Amino acid sequence: MDRKLLGRLGTTIVMLIIAIAGLWSTIRLIEMGPEGRAELKDTAPETFQELQAKAISLGLDLQGGMHMVVEIDATDMTEEEAWDAHRRALEVIRNRIDEFGVEEPIIQPLGEGRILVQLAGIDDPERAKNIVRRTAFLEFKLVALSSRTSELVTVIDEIAKEMRESSTEYEAPVESDEPPMVAMSDEADTAAVDTAMAALFADLEPETPAVDAASAEEHPFLSLLQSFGYTEDGGLNLAVPEPNIAAVEEILALPEVTDIMPDELEFRLGVVEESENSSNPFESYARLYLLNREAEITGAAVSRANLSFDQRRFNEPIVSVAFKSDYVKRFAQITGDNTGRQLAIVLDGKVRSAPVLRVRIPDGRAQIEGAFNADEANDLAVVLRSGALPAPIKIVEERTVGSTLGQDSIDAGASAGLFGLAFVIVFMFVYYRVSGVIANAVLVVNVVLILSALAMFGATLTLPGIAGIVLTMGMAVDANVLIFERIREEFRTGKSIVASIQTGYERAFKTILDANITTFLTGLILFYYGSGPIRGFAVTLMIGIVMSVFTAVFCSRIAFDFLYSTGRMRRLSI
Repeated sequence: MDRKLLGRLGTTIVMLIIAIAGLWSTIRLIEMGPEGRAELKDTAPETFQELQAKAISLGLDLQGGMHMVVEIDATDMTEEEAWDAHRRALEVIRNRIDEFGVEEPIIQPLGEGRILVQLAGIDDPERAKNIVRRTAFLEFKLVALSSRTSELVTVIDEIAKEMRESSTEYEAPVESDEPPMVAMSDEADTAAVDTAMAALFADLEPETPAVDAASAEEHPFLSLLQSFGYTEDGGLNLAVPEPNIAAVEEILALPEVTDIMPDELEFRLGVVEESENSSNPFESYARLYLLNREAEITGAAVSRANLSFDQRRFNEPIVSVAFKSDYVKRFAQITGDNTGRQLAIVLDGKVRSAPVLRVRIPDGRAQIEGAFNADEANDLAVVLRSGALPAPIKIVEERTVGSTLGQDSIDAGASAGLFGLAFVIVFMFVYYRVSGVIANAVLVVNVVLILSALAMFGATLTLPGIAGIVLTMGMAVDANVLIFERIREEFRTGKSIVASIQTGYERAFKTILDANITTFLTGLILFYYGSGPIRGFAVTLMIGIVMSVFTAVFCSRIAFDFLYSTGRMRRLSI
C-alpha cells in the first residue's frame, strides 16, 4: 500500500470519526426518548441545553411551534416613513423574541410591510403572540386636578342629555336573551333605559349598560359611572363598571364631546380590575382618569425593566423600571415639582396605575403595578426593554404545529429515508455486486457526513430538509452509477483493472461535477430568495451535494484502490 493511498485512507477515517463525534449529542437525545428528554430538562437543565446546542436543530414542522406573518399598520405614513417603521419593527420584534428566550427563531422581512416570525418549540403560543404584537408604548402623565374632572364630566353629561332629548329618530335595540346586568324596577323602566341608549348610540349596539332607569333619564353619562373614595385634593375617584365601558367610550368619542375637551387634557380608562368590595354589585370595573395630554416622560427613557415582587403587597409581581442617566434629573424634577399629585403610568393607552407622588424621586426608578401574574409582569418587562413598536401591527397569518404532529413528521421522514436507503442498497448490491457494496458503504458515509455537517454548522433540519437528504442519497448513487458504467466501458475495451478504474473516474468526474454545480447553484437561489421550509430544503440540498461528490469521487476511489493494492480484488466485480 503506497503512502498516498494510506494518507487518503487516514484522512477519510479521521473525517468519519469527527462526523460521528459531531452527532454524539444528537444520538444521546434520540436514545433518551421524549420522556427522558423532558426529565433531563427538569432535573439538569444546563446539561440538557448543552446537549441541545450541539445536536441537530429541528425546525418548526418537526418539533412543533408557531408560524405567523405580521403586518405593519402604515396608514397615513409616507413611503419613507413606512419603510423606516418596517425596519424598526423588525428590530424590535427580534429583540423581544431574543429576550423571551426562544432558541433559533426565524424573524425576517417578507414583502412590503410584512414580517415572518417562526418560533419552534414554544409551549405557550398565545403568550408569544402577545409579546410580538404588543405596541408597548409607555407614558408617564400627570393626573389633572379633581375639580377639572368634576367640571368636565358634568358638561359631558349635559351634552349627552341634550343629544338624547333632541334625537327623534332611532332604532330600538335588538332584544337579548341575556338577563339585565342590574335588576330594574319594572319592564317599562328597562325599556326606557334601552330607548335612551339606542337614541344616544344609533350606530352602536353596546352591551346593555348597567344603570338605574330613573338615573339614566336625568343623567345619561353620570349614571354610567361609579364613585369610590376620595382623591388627595378632596375630589371623587371615578370608575366605570365593566358592562358600561363600551357606552362610556362611545360618549367620550362623540364629536360634540371632543370639541369641548381642552387641548391639554384627555380622558383615559384604566385596566379592568376585580372589585374588592363584596357589597359592590359590579364584579369588575375600570377607573376613569383625566390626564395631561402631553406625557412628562416616555418609554424611550427606560434603560432597564425587570420583574420584581412588592413586599408590601404579599409579594405581588410588579415591573421595576430604571431610567437612562439623561432622564434621571428630569424624573426627579417632575416628582419634586408635583408632590401630592398622581402620576399615571399609561401603557398602550390604558392607565396601569396612578400612584400619588409623596416625595421627590432622585434615583430615576419607578414601578408598574396592575394585578399581574409573574409571567405577565415578566413579559411586560421584556417588551419595555426591547422598546415600543413604531406602529401597531396585526397578525395576518397564523399556524401552530403541535409537538405530537412534529414527532409524527419526524417518524414519517425517518421511515421514508430508511425505506429509500434500503431499496437503493438492495438494488446496488444486486446489479453491481462487489462494486455495489462499495457504493452502499459510501452512501452510509454520505448520510453520516450530511447529518454531522447540519449539527456542527448549527443548521436547522426541517421536513423539506429531510426530503433534501433523501434526494441527495439518490444523487450520490447516480454519481456512483456514472462512474461504474464508465469503468465497465473501459474494461470492455481490454484495459487492465487499474487502468479501467483510473480512466473511468477521470472521464466520469467532469460529468458529475457539471451536474452537481448546476444543482448547487439552484440550491443557492432557493436559499437566497426562499424562506422557512424552502431554505431548510436548500441547506440540506447544498450540503448533500458537496458530500455526495466527495464520497462518490474520493471515498469510493479509496475503496477500489485499497482492495486492489491489498490483493483482495483480483477480478473486476461490476
